[in-house]
Amino acid sequence: MEDAKYNRVYYKIQEILNTEYIDRFNEGQDGGVRLKSTLPPELNRLAKNITDRIHYSNLELAIRNLTKVVRIMAKDIKYSTSEKTTDNFKLFMETGYPFVVSEEGCNRTIFRNKEINIMARAWHDSYHYNCKLDFSKESEIKVCNYQIEDIKKVMTKHTDKEIEDVIKLIKIEVIGQYEYYEEFNSYLNNQMEFTRKEFNE
Repeated sequence: MEDAKYNRVYYKIQEILNTEYIDRFNEGQDGGVRLKSTLPPELNRLAKNITDRIHYSNLELAIRNLTKVVRIMAKDIKYSTSEKTTDNFKLFMETGYPFVVSEEGCNRTIFRNKEINIMARAWHDSYHYNCKLDFSKESEIKVCNYQIEDIKKVMTKHTDKEIEDVIKLIKIEVIGQYEYYEEFNSYLNNQMEFTRKEFNE
């Protein structure tokens, strides 16, 4: 239902931008507005950007965009997973054996999806391992900066505001959560609530 609502807005925007390019078809199929769009790519991207801004809050859109970045950055990373946190950093450094990503706490993150959260951790942890960085605050900041550069490279077709919001989000994910642990000596119980508060400040 949510996808259908989104598609209706998206296709209507396309129609407004250039009516002659929209092919209509029967109600009930993929939102019920058109079969395909032959809009020029630049107009199609504009339609998508406008729809995203109408349909999602800035935070929700940032999470969606970060998810896309995560999928791209994690697809070529070799890793295994474990149900519990493992201290395998030293082993990896000594043997080069593919690192292990923890599955713990994946049900309370901003991604709301275990698979995506594990991919996000793999992307982040790969910089710790490949750059031989420990888990100090200084190293977390370095890793975060590497991830910011990745975000900029991947999001070349997005607006400056969208890129800024994803960068803000990754800083909350990495540095914000580190500082929370530093202050309270405990992990977040509700990452989404924390992120929403930090993102909107």
